[in-house]
Amino acid sequence: MSINISQVIWTIICFALFALVLDRLLIRPVLDNIDRRREKIDRAKERKAELESSRVEAERTARAESEERRAILAKEHEAKLAEASAAAEKELEALSAELREREEKALAALAEEAAWTDAKLDAATGDMIGAFTEILTTGGDL
Repeated sequence: MSINISQVIWTIICFALFALVLDRLLIRPVLDNIDRRREKIDRAKERKAELESSRVEAERTARAESEERRAILAKEHEAKLAEASAAAEKELEALSAELREREEKALAALAEEAAWTDAKLDAATGDMIGAFTEILTTGGDL
């Protein structure tokens, strides 16, 4: 086998031209596509991280607002409870006053009835004593 120098040179030239054409038409566009894809992936990762931090911040804000609302509702509930308690206390005082008034009227009526009954009893007792005295003084039968 003999080595033909011109054939080796032409083979090297053809290979170099083929490598140059491949570099221009295939390798560079593929590498550019890979770089663009890598940049898109990096941007997507950054966007995902931003969205995650936004989500975490939104959850934190929502929790804080929820706690604020819960505290406001608790204060409103306490105020309504205090108001209802005060109203119930006033109503209880009014009912107690009305009960005392009715009790005083009932006691006054009982005292009046007792006085009337005592007067009747005293009158009846006086009549009976008078009748016994008359019977005893006249000598009559019981």
